[in-house]
Amino acid sequence: MHVLLNQCLRLNMGKTVFAVLAYTLIRLMVLSLGLMPVMGSGEAAAVPVLMLPLAGAAAFVFYKMLSYGLSVIMARMVEKKYVTIGYLFYGFRKGAGRIARAGLVYTAAYGCAIAVALVLLKIFEPQVAALSALAEQNGIQGQSVPALLVLAFLLIVSLLELPFSFVWLVMYNDEKSGVLAAFALAFRRMCGHFFHFIGFELYAGGRDLLAVIVIQAVLLMLPQGDGVPRSVQTLATVLGFAGLVAECRSIVRLYIALPLYYYTLTGVIRPLRDADESAAAPDAGQSSDAGAAQSAGEKAALEAPSAQVQPKDGEEEHPE
Repeated sequence: MHVLLNQCLRLNMGKTVFAVLAYTLIRLMVLSLGLMPVMGSGEAAAVPVLMLPLAGAAAFVFYKMLSYGLSVIMARMVEKKYVTIGYLFYGFRKGAGRIARAGLVYTAAYGCAIAVALVLLKIFEPQVAALSALAEQNGIQGQSVPALLVLAFLLIVSLLELPFSFVWLVMYNDEKSGVLAAFALAFRRMCGHFFHFIGFELYAGGRDLLAVIVIQAVLLMLPQGDGVPRSVQTLATVLGFAGLVAECRSIVRLYIALPLYYYTLTGVIRPLRDADESAAAPDAGQSSDAGAAQSAGEKAALEAPSAQVQPKDGEEEHPE
């Protein structure tokens, strides 16, 4: 499976990077537009408080529908099918209602998680303030403590979402599947493979993912403000750019590894090993030339890209 991952990346790296960059830019723009009514409101404080959940929820649903399109692009790359950037909006033109309902499920789950986090921060507010003051006394930026808590919260939420990582792929491959049925099937697919999947994703992220974690940790520890030396500011700029490049590469690898793992798990793609257990053993009377030819054929099969997935009935090969 590792060989197939590297082959998919080598064949589709350019298209994948472009799709991820377009997805990231559109996502940031949509999230900014979703918060614009709140940031630009100069009326009473009650208006932003009421608008923030609605605007945030609408932007998040749009973002999840966009992530479905990105999953479709990655899946079609693994399937070696026709792909354009138009498939990024696949969830808005084919089964849009079903994808939007799934996005609402994600939004409700994240909303509950944020509410729990806010309640916990309110309860432990004195302890957080004490830790921030202690960090400032030791020369560490006081805001690093809340930032680390936010990162820990995001990590916990990501771990809770991991069992449902296959939801978009289930809905893409079975267009008649309901929303709750897709979540249930994705969870069943992940059962028994959770830690193996995490290991494969960490392997897919590789050194780029490790570099992102290290760079972000260093940036959190660097001092900020007007009195910071120019050398530290230059270092922060260089590290920020390096972290952006490493983050883009790691995201590309993580996204394309997801459909590859799913198709391998469901048996659509079956990586060949040195000895195919399902194949019958060669006859004992075969000549050495025939045995050599068979070994060469197995080696070629190992080096070949992932198998072509048969198109679904009625599937459109080109986006409108």
